[in-house]
Amino acid sequence: MNADCTTGTLAIPADGLTLSIVILGGGQGIIFTSATARRVFSGTLRLMASPTCSASTLGGNSYAFATRGLVVATVAVGFPRIGGFVPFSNAGQISFNSDGSVSGVDNVNLGGVFSPGQPIAGTYSVNSDCTGTTTMTIAGVDRSWNFVILQDADQIIFITTKSGVLWSGTLTKEFRTL
Repeated sequence: MNADCTTGTLAIPADGLTLSIVILGGGQGIIFTSATARRVFSGTLRLMASPTCSASTLGGNSYAFATRGLVVATVAVGFPRIGGFVPFSNAGQISFNSDGSVSGVDNVNLGGVFSPGQPIAGTYSVNSDCTGTTTMTIAGVDRSWNFVILQDADQIIFITTKSGVLWSGTLTKEFRTL
């Protein structure tokens, strides 16, 4: 680490990895990238929510998202492909309701075909370790997630549980002033 504890290198001998890191906001997060030959990856580590979470941690909150991913071409037949995949991007809003349901709207571009206003509907559950799951559909298609709640529930990181779909992203809490 350098003298101000903001940048440095982290070695993980058991995996033969070396990471270059940048520490954000006094330890609120860490950005890392591989410094090991023939290994290409990067990411961000963020503080999780308080040690104990429940459905009320998310209940009543709405989040915005903008993501992109890939769908196996056999799932999205008839769309332009990149290799065996159809690319997509989307932006939308999802609300975690106090009754354990999720609702919202998604605007999707699948292989160059734009479909605005796709309804999101389903349920969610939160574990005490601040992880959780959704069982939901977007426009009637299974798009369920596993997720992690970050500090103060300002953000949620998710990954889809559906086989044949490569999709992950971050939900950011909407703050509204009246």
